[in-house]
Amino acid sequence: MEAEERAIFDKIFSPESLAIVGISRTQSGLGGQFFLKNLQRAGYPGRIYLIHPTAREINGLPVYPNLTVLPEAVDLAIVCVPAHLVASVLEECIQKKIRNVHLLTSGFKELGTPAGIHLENELRGIAFRGNSTSSALIAWGLTRPRPA
Repeated sequence: MEAEERAIFDKIFSPESLAIVGISRTQSGLGGQFFLKNLQRAGYPGRIYLIHPTAREINGLPVYPNLTVLPEAVDLAIVCVPAHLVASVLEECIQKKIRNVHLLTSGFKELGTPAGIHLENELRGIAFRGNSTSSALIAWGLTRPRPA
């Protein structure tokens, strides 16, 4: 494996900083709160940024309205928003130079609808343009919250 590829995988599997996009204010199912609670329970040593359009604080952590205002380009963005919002979040990732994205959402090709297929193709194009790596849907096992 090339050094550049290794660095990409290191940022995916052992991110020093991450953003949870679309976190809710309350615990509700398998979403941003799920990731936050598990990262905290596992003693994740890195920096966590929460993204919510209107909240100022969630679980004692400061909240940012979008990725573009973060103080740094995080190693990993965990995206937990409805399908119709994912494209705009990916555009923010490109703008902020965030290359590693984990999607926890649905409403794409798996629906078997023309709209879902179109949306997935749109996301693929955005990800390709942004030179991003992404994992999709329920793949929590990809993130290892402890340093190597």
